[in-house]
Amino acid sequence: MENPHLLPVLFLYQSGLGKNELCQLNIRDFHGLSLEIGTDSATRFARTIPLNEEMAATLHAAIAGRTPHPDEPLFLNQRSKRLSASTLTRYIEEAARKADNPKISYKNFQSNLLTHAFLNKLDPIEVKDYLGYKNGRTILEYWY
Repeated sequence: MENPHLLPVLFLYQSGLGKNELCQLNIRDFHGLSLEIGTDSATRFARTIPLNEEMAATLHAAIAGRTPHPDEPLFLNQRSKRLSASTLTRYIEEAARKADNPKISYKNFQSNLLTHAFLNKLDPIEVKDYLGYKNGRTILEYWY
Protein backbone atom coordinates (compact mmCIF):
# COMPACT_ATOMS: atom_id res chain seq x y z
CA MET A 1 0.00 0.00 0.00
CA GLU A 2 1.47 3.32 -1.06
CA ASN A 3 0.26 5.21 2.02
CA PRO A 4 0.54 3.04 5.16
CA HIS A 5 -1.50 5.59 7.14
CA LEU A 6 -4.47 4.88 4.93
CA LEU A 7 -4.67 1.22 6.02
CA PRO A 8 -6.12 1.86 9.51
CA VAL A 9 -8.58 4.38 8.03
CA LEU A 10 -9.80 1.86 5.44
CA PHE A 11 -9.98 -0.84 8.07
CA LEU A 12 -11.96 1.42 10.40
CA TYR A 13 -14.37 2.19 7.54
CA GLN A 14 -14.92 -1.49 6.65
CA SER A 15 -15.00 -3.01 10.12
CA GLY A 16 -17.31 -0.74 12.11
CA LEU A 17 -14.91 -0.85 15.07
CA GLY A 18 -14.47 2.07 17.41
CA LYS A 19 -11.29 4.12 17.15
CA ASN A 20 -9.98 2.92 20.52
CA GLU A 21 -10.84 -0.70 19.69
CA LEU A 22 -8.90 -0.48 16.44
CA CYS A 23 -5.91 1.09 18.17
CA GLN A 24 -5.83 -1.69 20.80
CA LEU A 25 -5.64 -4.52 18.26
CA ASN A 26 -2.55 -6.71 18.45
CA ILE A 27 -1.03 -9.01 15.86
CA ARG A 28 -2.34 -12.01 17.84
CA ASP A 29 -5.93 -10.82 17.14
CA PHE A 30 -5.49 -11.32 13.38
CA HIS A 31 -6.51 -14.81 12.19
CA GLY A 32 -6.37 -14.88 8.39
CA LEU A 33 -9.87 -13.84 7.37
CA SER A 34 -11.03 -12.55 10.75
CA LEU A 35 -10.09 -10.61 13.86
CA GLU A 36 -10.93 -11.74 17.38
CA ILE A 37 -11.96 -8.74 19.47
CA GLY A 38 -12.16 -8.74 23.25
CA THR A 39 -10.96 -12.27 23.88
CA ASP A 40 -8.91 -11.39 26.97
CA SER A 41 -10.26 -12.03 30.47
CA ALA A 42 -10.75 -8.32 31.21
CA THR A 43 -13.38 -7.89 28.49
CA ARG A 44 -16.92 -9.14 28.85
CA PHE A 45 -17.75 -9.24 25.17
CA ALA A 46 -15.84 -11.30 22.63
CA ARG A 47 -16.68 -11.08 18.96
CA THR A 48 -15.27 -11.95 15.56
CA ILE A 49 -14.91 -9.37 12.82
CA PRO A 50 -14.89 -11.02 9.37
CA LEU A 51 -12.53 -9.55 6.78
CA ASN A 52 -12.90 -9.63 3.03
CA GLU A 53 -10.04 -11.33 1.19
CA GLU A 54 -8.55 -8.06 -0.07
CA MET A 55 -8.39 -6.50 3.42
CA ALA A 56 -6.99 -9.72 4.91
CA ALA A 57 -4.26 -9.83 2.25
CA THR A 58 -3.44 -6.16 2.81
CA LEU A 59 -3.17 -6.67 6.58
CA HIS A 60 -1.04 -9.77 6.10
CA ALA A 61 1.32 -7.85 3.80
CA ALA A 62 1.51 -4.96 6.30
CA ILE A 63 2.64 -7.21 9.16
CA ALA A 64 4.72 -9.65 7.07
CA GLY A 65 8.08 -8.06 7.88
CA ARG A 66 7.39 -7.39 11.54
CA THR A 67 8.36 -9.31 14.65
CA PRO A 68 5.66 -11.86 15.41
CA HIS A 69 5.49 -10.99 19.12
CA PRO A 70 1.81 -11.53 20.09
CA ASP A 71 1.45 -8.26 21.99
CA GLU A 72 2.82 -6.16 19.16
CA PRO A 73 0.24 -3.63 17.92
CA LEU A 74 -1.44 -4.36 14.61
CA PHE A 75 -1.44 -0.70 13.56
CA LEU A 76 1.58 1.54 14.14
CA ASN A 77 2.15 5.28 14.00
CA GLN A 78 5.03 7.04 12.22
CA ARG A 79 7.39 6.25 15.10
CA SER A 80 6.56 2.52 14.98
CA LYS A 81 4.62 2.71 18.25
CA ARG A 82 0.98 1.78 18.89
CA LEU A 83 -1.39 3.98 16.90
CA SER A 84 -3.45 6.29 19.13
CA ALA A 85 -7.05 7.38 18.59
CA SER A 86 -5.98 11.01 18.15
CA THR A 87 -3.46 10.06 15.46
CA LEU A 88 -6.11 7.93 13.75
CA THR A 89 -8.45 10.94 13.78
CA ARG A 90 -5.70 12.98 12.12
CA TYR A 91 -5.30 10.27 9.46
CA ILE A 92 -9.06 10.37 8.79
CA GLU A 93 -8.97 14.16 8.43
CA GLU A 94 -5.97 13.91 6.11
CA ALA A 95 -7.74 11.32 3.92
CA ALA A 96 -10.87 13.50 3.82
CA ARG A 97 -8.83 16.51 2.70
CA LYS A 98 -7.18 14.48 -0.06
CA ALA A 99 -10.61 13.29 -1.18
CA ASP A 100 -11.84 16.92 -1.27
CA ASN A 101 -14.50 16.13 1.32
CA PRO A 102 -13.54 17.75 4.63
CA LYS A 103 -16.90 16.81 6.20
CA ILE A 104 -15.98 13.10 6.42
CA SER A 105 -15.46 11.97 10.00
CA TYR A 106 -15.30 8.77 12.00
CA LYS A 107 -19.03 8.96 12.78
CA ASN A 108 -19.75 8.88 9.03
CA PHE A 109 -18.06 5.47 8.90
CA GLN A 110 -20.37 3.93 11.48
CA SER A 111 -23.44 5.63 9.98
CA ASN A 112 -22.50 4.21 6.57
CA LEU A 113 -22.05 0.71 7.98
CA LEU A 114 -25.40 0.90 9.80
CA THR A 115 -27.16 2.22 6.69
CA HIS A 116 -25.87 -0.72 4.63
CA ALA A 117 -26.93 -3.14 7.38
CA PHE A 118 -30.43 -1.59 7.40
CA LEU A 119 -30.73 -1.70 3.60
CA ASN A 120 -29.64 -5.36 3.60
CA LYS A 121 -32.35 -6.12 6.20
CA LEU A 122 -29.96 -7.38 8.87
CA ASP A 123 -31.26 -7.90 12.38
CA PRO A 124 -30.53 -4.80 14.55
CA ILE A 125 -29.62 -7.01 17.52
CA GLU A 126 -27.02 -8.92 15.49
CA VAL A 127 -25.57 -5.62 14.25
CA LYS A 128 -25.46 -4.34 17.85
CA ASP A 129 -23.51 -7.40 18.92
CA TYR A 130 -21.19 -7.17 15.90
CA LEU A 131 -20.35 -3.56 16.65
CA GLY A 132 -19.93 -4.30 20.34
CA TYR A 133 -22.57 -1.92 21.64
CA LYS A 134 -23.87 -2.81 25.08
CA ASN A 135 -27.09 -0.86 24.66
CA GLY A 136 -29.45 -1.38 21.70
CA ARG A 137 -30.65 2.23 21.82
CA THR A 138 -27.49 3.41 20.10
CA ILE A 139 -28.18 1.21 17.10
CA LEU A 140 -31.87 2.08 16.98
CA GLU A 141 -31.05 5.80 16.80
CA TYR A 142 -29.38 5.12 13.45
CA TRP A 143 -31.79 2.38 12.42
CA TYR A 144 -35.09 4.24 12.53
